[in-house]
Amino acid sequence: SHTGDNLLMLYKKCLLSLSRKITKIISLSETSSKSCFYYRISEPMYHTFIVKSDIFIFHESTQGPFRKSDTIYAPWSPKEIDYDKVVKFVSKLKESTKTFKG
Repeated sequence: SHTGDNLLMLYKKCLLSLSRKITKIISLSETSSKSCFYYRISEPMYHTFIVKSDIFIFHESTQGPFRKSDTIYAPWSPKEIDYDKVVKFVSKLKESTKTFKG
């Protein structure tokens, strides 16, 4: 998580702000719709994407230089290499979006 990340979405998706649970949902879409297609994260936050289209392209920029080792992962999220736990985690997130009241 970095301050000042810029996110440009080219297809439908949903950006989730997380703090052990969803704290904010930002619906994003392509530029031709009336939805937001650009979002700037001005404060540090854990965030992830729920893709809602067959194709998903995004461009994320942050203050450099980029070093993967500087990435801060949420302590409650599963490791990328633990496929079964990742699938379960994402499934729970998707379910949580259905009942989120923000």
